This record gives sequence, C-alpha cells and structure tokens, in this order.
Amino acid sequence: MTVIVVGNAAVDTTFEVERLPRPGESVLATAVREDLGGKGLNQAVAAARAGARVVLAAAVGSDAAAATVDALLRAEDIETAGLIRTAGSTDRTTVFVTPDGQNAIVTAAHQARALEPDVAGDAAARAEVGDYVLLQGNLSLEATRGCARAARDRGATVVLNPSPIAFDFSDLWPLVDIVVANEDECATLTGAAEASPASRWLIDAGAGAVVVTHGSGDTLLADAAGQRSVPVRPVVALDTTGAGDAFCGTLVAGLDAGMDLVAAIERGIAVSELVVGRPGAIASFPRAGEVAP
Repeated sequence: MTVIVVGNAAVDTTFEVERLPRPGESVLATAVREDLGGKGLNQAVAAARAGARVVLAAAVGSDAAAATVDALLRAEDIETAGLIRTAGSTDRTTVFVTPDGQNAIVTAAHQARALEPDVAGDAAARAEVGDYVLLQGNLSLEATRGCARAARDRGATVVLNPSPIAFDFSDLWPLVDIVVANEDECATLTGAAEASPASRWLIDAGAGAVVVTHGSGDTLLADAAGQRSVPVRPVVALDTTGAGDAFCGTLVAGLDAGMDLVAAIERGIAVSELVVGRPGAIASFPRAGEVAP
C-alpha cells in the first residue's frame, strides 16, 4: 500500500528569539537556521521514516530550492513523480521559536495555491484500494476537494489535516475519513471552544473520525462509536515546530501498516514527543528504530 501526500514543499528559515515579537516590534534573534519544510513535505518525510511507501505531489519553483527538495525526497526514498516544477520561487516559511519551544509561523503558499485542481486530482487518482491520501490546508479549496473526491472514487482513505485554515471546509467533511487537527483549529472550524463538542460537530458534519491534539494534553479520538482519550506523557519542549506534521505522517504510516487508529495515534504521539525535544522540523524527525513499532 502507499501513502500519497498532496500538499506543499517550502524552505524554512527559523529565528531563535527570547520572546515572540509584539505587533510593530523588532526583536533580535539569537540564532538562525535554514531547513526544508512545508506541511506536505514534512508529513511525507515523517510517513517515510515511519516505514511507509510514500509519494509526494507538490508544486515547487524553478530555483535552487526546488533541486534541494528533489534531492531530499530521493534521499528519503520518497517517490518524486508528483513533484511539479513551475515558474517562480519555491514557497518559503519563516518560523520564530522561543526558548520554551513555542513558535509563530508565517508561510507563503503561492506555489501550493497555484496547483491546478485537475493536476492535484490526478495525483490522488493514482491511489488504489487500501491506499491513504493525506491532505493539508495549503492547497486551494478546489484542489483539495478534487483530491478528496478522486481518492474516494479510487477506494482510498482520505486523511485531512486542515492547517492552515484559509477557506471554508464545510462541504469537504463528508469526503474525509479522518480529520487530524489541534484544539485551536477545531475551535476555528466549528465555533466550539472545547475538543469534545468540536469533534462531535465534525462527525455530525460528515467526517468519519476526528483526532484532536492538545499540545501537552491528551489526544481525543472521536468517531461514530463515541469518544476516548489517548494519553500523552509530559515532556520538556525545546522546539515544537513540525511536531504536528510528524504526528500526522506517523499516524497515517501506522494505519498503512495495519495498525488500528488508537495504536497509530499512540505511535504518532511517541514520535512527536521526540520531535519537540529537538531543534528544527525535518531535522528533528526520528528515523527507523528510534521509536518502537
């Protein structure tokens, strides 16, 4: 089976700061580093390192960063057939990280948003019965809808991490088998401030199952059978950048390997616990053998 990630790839520039800047304020960084990222690329790498066969479909520019993305995918044994080169620069992300691991992120998604719905749908249409198609919020609404429909038509399972939230997802929920979102995102999507009513709202709107993460708090799983909590251990966070993406990619890789949803969530939690204790996004993702299968 295969995990097909349709999303974005970007160059991440991370500034380590003593505190996040207030509106109109400039602060000095204590360190700066560059890495590859983007939610699509992050989740693809996490799934591949967790043992899945992965294809990434993403639009990149015609610059040196695009070649670096291609090289990374090959090094991670991720299939590059879906990598689409376009005019212009590859998307970029700026991350501010404080000593306690909190972050603020600004990302450009012009390449991701320019991915035509038919091209994105064609990527998802490569799926077969038993495959997983993993989507995020960086594509346009039309491209996201096209991917979900194409995946469903092919008998694949659709997993959506609706981040960043940049459009109305309302008509997408019946096309989504599993929603993975944090508590703040769920509140924005549903208007419910707490995870339990927010997850019920998404189930009522048509989603098959909902996984709600809460940073250092327990993860909530909701489906037609009800709700249950999956415990999270307290850990010291150095840098939370990419932890959610590592969780998503690992969770889907676990499902692809035959785990049930609870076991896949537990494995995703174990990986994200490692990630928050290390600097960077992809650089912090564990490799095979670091997390018990």
